[in-house]
Amino acid sequence: TLEEGHRYIIRWQGDGPRQVDISAAVGGKDKGHLVINYDAALDSLSWTVPVGFITGFGVSSADNVRLRFEDASNPAHYVESVIFSIRGTPNR
Repeated sequence: TLEEGHRYIIRWQGDGPRQVDISAAVGGKDKGHLVINYDAALDSLSWTVPVGFITGFGVSSADNVRLRFEDASNPAHYVESVIFSIRGTPNR
């Protein structure tokens, strides 16, 4: 479970595109891109979960978050992360 306002390292591996777009979704709702045209060879990204990412919907947590890694030159080629949770940070 990740918390809003905290920083995490997202890591990946694989033979794939040179550039990736990484986006997030909560349930069936697209939350937008974390990065666009990111160098896939770096194999990690530092991401601070924005305050309000989940709580902005009026809920305290979400258990159906996933990341999508797309080939920046062909978004039809993608993989998705396993589903994970994000919760609001208490007293923020």
